[in-house]
Amino acid sequence: MRVLFVTTFTYPHAGGLSTHISMMVDYLPRLGHEAKVISFSNLSQLQQLRIRGISYLLNKMAKGRGIVYTNRARIGYLRRLVAAELKKGSYDLINAEDPAAMLAVAGLGLPVILTVHGYATYEYISIGSVEAGSPAEKELLALEGRAYRSADALVAVDTRINRYLKENFDRDSVIIRNFVDLDRFKPELIDREKSRRELGIEKEAIVLFCPRRLTEKNGVIYPAMAMAILREKYPQLRLYYAGDGEERPRLEQYIREKGLQDRVFLLGAVPHEKIREYYAAADIVLIPSVHAKGIEEATSIAAIEGMALERPVVASAIGGLKELIEDGESGLLVEEKNPAALAAAVSALIEDADLREKIARGGRKRVEEHFSLDKGVQRYLEVYKEVLQKTRGAR
Repeated sequence: MRVLFVTTFTYPHAGGLSTHISMMVDYLPRLGHEAKVISFSNLSQLQQLRIRGISYLLNKMAKGRGIVYTNRARIGYLRRLVAAELKKGSYDLINAEDPAAMLAVAGLGLPVILTVHGYATYEYISIGSVEAGSPAEKELLALEGRAYRSADALVAVDTRINRYLKENFDRDSVIIRNFVDLDRFKPELIDREKSRRELGIEKEAIVLFCPRRLTEKNGVIYPAMAMAILREKYPQLRLYYAGDGEERPRLEQYIREKGLQDRVFLLGAVPHEKIREYYAAADIVLIPSVHAKGIEEATSIAAIEGMALERPVVASAIGGLKELIEDGESGLLVEEKNPAALAAAVSALIEDADLREKIARGGRKRVEEHFSLDKGVQRYLEVYKEVLQKTRGAR
C-alpha cells in the first residue's frame, strides 16, 4: 500500500501532529508499505514567506482575518503540490492530518482519511489568533465542517474529539488514540546520570520536566506556581520546560516575580530526537493541561512518552488524559488549574519511593497494552483497508 500524508503545517515541527506523522511514516515501511509526506515545508521559501507575511499583516488589521487567509492560501498551494505528486506516482490513499489539508486533497481521485488531532478553530481562539464570535470564527468552523464532510473516514484521537465531531458536524469517527514507539522509548536505552551530565543538570537535583508547548490549554503556568509552593521544602527541586509559545512572556514574568530564575528553566522548542534525553534526566513528568476556550487535551503523546520511559507522570484530570492514565496506578491525576494539588502530587512522589516505582512501572505497562506504535499502526491499516474496499465498491 502507498500512503501519502498531507498537512498544511510545517513538517517536521515541535508538536504531537508532527510526531504522529513521523512515527507513521517510519513504521509503515517496516510492514512492507510506502509512505511520503507533503507539507507546507514543501513550498518554496518565497511562497512560505509570502503567505506568512500577508497573514501577519491581515491579522494586525483584524484579528482572525490572517488566519482565514493562511488557511485558504495553504489549501490552494498544497492542492497543486499534491496534484503534481499524484501525476508522478500512484498512491492508494491519502491521510490528511488537519482540516485544511483535507480540503487541499478533496476531489483529487483518491480515498482520503482525515486524522482529527484537536479542535482546529477553537485552538486558534485559545491562542488569541481569532476572536470568539467573530466572522473569522464562523468561516473557520465552516471550513472544518466542509473538511469533515469531505473525508471518506475520520479518525479521532480520543473520545471527546469523537463526540465533538458527532455533536457539531454529525460525523462518525473511529477512535485511534495516540501512541509511541516502544522500541525507541524504552527504559533500558536511557541513562539518567549520563543525560544529566550532558545536559548540565546537577546530580543531586530533583527534576520536574514539563514537555509542553507554552500555550494556554497546556496550563504551563501551574508547574511554576507549584514550584513556588515547594521551593522551601525542596531546595534541590528544578523545573524544566521544553516548548515555546504565546504564554512564554507571562511565564517569564511569573518566574521573575517569584525569584525562581535559578529553579525554573525555559529550554524553548526541543527537537523531538533530543527530547528523550530530558525524559531520561527527569524524576517526574508534568502534563498540567486545562480547559481553555472550548478545547482540552487529547491523549498526550508527551505523557505517553514519559510513561513509556517509566517516568512517573502527574497530569490534569481532563480530556484524553483521563483515558490514558489510571489514577494511582499508571500516573497521578490532579484537579486542573490547582497548583496546590499539583504540588501535593509532586511531594507525594518525592517522599514515597514505593509509589514512584509503582507509578513508573504501571505507566509502562499501560502504554505497552494500549498505546504502542505497533497497535496504533495496525488499527490505521484496518481503517485504510475498510475505506479502500468501500470506495472501490462505490466506483
